[in-house]
Amino acid sequence: MGIAIVILVIAIIGFIVTVTSSNSPTIPREQAAAELAKGDEKLKERLLGADRSEWLDIVFKEREELLESQETELYSKYGSPSKILELLMHGTINDRVYVFEETSTILIKGVPYNFSEILDFELTDENRIIYTNSRSTTKTATGSMIGRAVVGGALLGGVGAVIGGATAKRDTETYGESFERHDYTIHIMLDNLSNPRLNIHIELAYPEELVRDFVSVLTIICNRNNQSINLK
Repeated sequence: MGIAIVILVIAIIGFIVTVTSSNSPTIPREQAAAELAKGDEKLKERLLGADRSEWLDIVFKEREELLESQETELYSKYGSPSKILELLMHGTINDRVYVFEETSTILIKGVPYNFSEILDFELTDENRIIYTNSRSTTKTATGSMIGRAVVGGALLGGVGAVIGGATAKRDTETYGESFERHDYTIHIMLDNLSNPRLNIHIELAYPEELVRDFVSVLTIICNRNNQSINLK
């Protein structure tokens, strides 16, 4: 876990230095402004009119103001949210999940769904082990290599002897520091024939708490839907 935090911090610092440095040789000023503005021409002009050291503050403030405006409109329509899940830091309502219990509505990436539209869900995790400062040692089980070479030679001739011998069991052991990286996706099944499946990929560096909360919310919604069906 400690290694993962260090890597994340280094990546963030590198991005800030590269984009906001007034002497950055890697990203031209106008290109960097366009990447930060993400298609917002007014924001791009504001960035180009300011010093690079102020860019990130300008972008974050702009997003906060936009989010505040979007949420004011959202709350006037659906009421106060029971739960807000942040899928991406410093994002807009499209990067959050809002649960409105009073109106039985869940807003996912800017799209509202009635609780009754949520039929089921599943969570997948494409996790992998990341090694740092590692070294590998491979051991070959030679005890039965000769036997396999004989069998291979009998079946395939001279070449078969080489093939048979090459299939000896090898065990590779990796030493060094390691951490597990998770890649979560939540698949939501909807009561909608034209759009029956909604996939939410979790992109946070440490998403475990978010995933637990999201799964808990969906579980409660599905349980309530099942109870309503049973009462009919």
